[in-house]
Amino acid sequence: MTAGLVSSFGRCGGAAAALSTVLHTRQPLPFVFFTKWAMHDFHTSRWSRARSDSQLRRTHLGRKCTETPMMEMVSVNRYGGNAKREALALAFRTYRSVCQSSETLQAGREAVSQVQLDDFAFGDDEMEEVATDFACLYLNATVLFVSPPSEEMMVGLLSCLSKVLHNSFHWECVLSVLVALLHPEATSARVFATAFTMMLRESLGESVPKTFSRDGVVLLLLSVARATAILRENEASSKDMVYLLALQQNALVELCCTPGAAPLPREELLVLTDAICWRFAATGGCLHLREPSLDSVVKQLQLSSKTVLDVLVVSECAKLFCASCLALVPPSSEGNPRPQCQHQWQTTLDPLVSHLDRLVRVHSIVDALCVFVGLSVNGDARARYRKYPLALLEHLQEEQDVGNIFTELLRSGGSDVFAALTSTLTELHNSGEDDLADAVSPLLNALSTEVPRAAASSS
Repeated sequence: MTAGLVSSFGRCGGAAAALSTVLHTRQPLPFVFFTKWAMHDFHTSRWSRARSDSQLRRTHLGRKCTETPMMEMVSVNRYGGNAKREALALAFRTYRSVCQSSETLQAGREAVSQVQLDDFAFGDDEMEEVATDFACLYLNATVLFVSPPSEEMMVGLLSCLSKVLHNSFHWECVLSVLVALLHPEATSARVFATAFTMMLRESLGESVPKTFSRDGVVLLLLSVARATAILRENEASSKDMVYLLALQQNALVELCCTPGAAPLPREELLVLTDAICWRFAATGGCLHLREPSLDSVVKQLQLSSKTVLDVLVVSECAKLFCASCLALVPPSSEGNPRPQCQHQWQTTLDPLVSHLDRLVRVHSIVDALCVFVGLSVNGDARARYRKYPLALLEHLQEEQDVGNIFTELLRSGGSDVFAALTSTLTELHNSGEDDLADAVSPLLNALSTEVPRAAASSS
C-alpha cells in the first residue's frame, strides 16, 4: 500500500481535485459537532467524572491506596502551590461557570499567556498525572479564551504529551482541541499538523489503543482528517501522509466495529463519510483500504431506514452518496471486480438515491458537484442510476436559464467550484456514450460561455 500511496501524492486525479474543492467549500465538522462537546457542557460534566481505570496501587512508601476515583482537572485545589496553574484554573472556572464578561475573558487570556512549557513539569513521576491534567486544561483554555498557543509551545507540549497520554479521556481532551485548532487558513496550521503527526507516531504508532472510547475514535478521525488536509495543501512529505492514512484506516475499522452490527448514529455516520471523502482527495484518487477494512466500511455505509435519511440535510446526503460510490470502487491495484459487494451496495444505495431524487430542487451547485464526482468515479453507479442525475442536470440548466447561477458563482469568488464542475462534467461527457453524456453537453456549453461573460461584466 505504501508504494501506491507515495506514487499518488505527486498528482491529483480530476475527481480527487474536484472532491477536494467540494470539501474546502464546506465548513469542516466543528468542535461543537456533538452537543455533549459544547464548550460549557464539556467542561462541566466531562471534566469531573468517575475514572474507569481506578485501581489499587502501591505508593512510593509501599502503602496500598486507591487511586483518586474522580478527575477534577479544573479544581484549583488540584494545582495547589503553583500560582500559574491556580490562576488558569480559577480563570477557567469563573469564565465557564460564573460570568462570560469581557473582563473575565481578558483575565483568562492573561492567565493563558503566563503559562510556559516549564510549568508542566512532566518529568516528576509522582506529579505526572497532575501535569497531564493541567496540559489538558491549558489546551482547552486556549480554545475557550480564543488564545491559540504559540508554535513553540504547541510543538514542545505535544512532544511531551506523546510520552504521558495513556487513557482515553486525556486523549479526548487533547484531540478535541486539535479539531478546533487545525484550520487550513490558520497561520500555524502546518506547524501544528506536523507536531500532531509526530505526537501520534511516537505515542500510538499505526494502531488505535483498545482503551479508546468511541468518542476518542471519533475525535481521532476528525483531527487526522484535518491534519491530512493541511499537510496535503502544504505539500508535506509522503512519509507523514502515508502514516496518517495508515492510522486513519485502523481508526475507521474501530469506528465501524459496532456490537451486534448496529448502524452508526447520525454523528458517527457523518464522521465516516467525511473521513472517506478526505482520504480519497488526499491520495489523489484511491481509498487504498485493505479488503477487510473496506468491507467493514461498506457495511456501515448501508442505509435501510428512512428515519436515518430524514435527519440528514441535502449536503450530507450528497456527501454520503459520494462516499458510498468511492467505497464501492475496487482497489486499482487488484483490478478484480467484487460483484457480490457491488450488488449489495447498488441495492442499499437505492433508498438514498430515491430520497435525493425527491429533493433535486433544493440541491446547490456544490451538492450537485459532489454527486457528479461519485458518478464519475463509479461506473456501476452511473449505469444503475439514470433518473436522478438527469433530473439534477435539468435542474442546473433551468437555474442557469432563469438566474445565471454560473455567472453569480464566478462573481462571488467561486472560480474553484466553477472549474471543478466544468472538469467533472467534461469527464462524465467523455467517459461514456449514454443519455447522461448527452445531457451534459448543453450544460458544458453554458459553462464555456460564462467565463468571457463574467470577465466582461467585471471589467
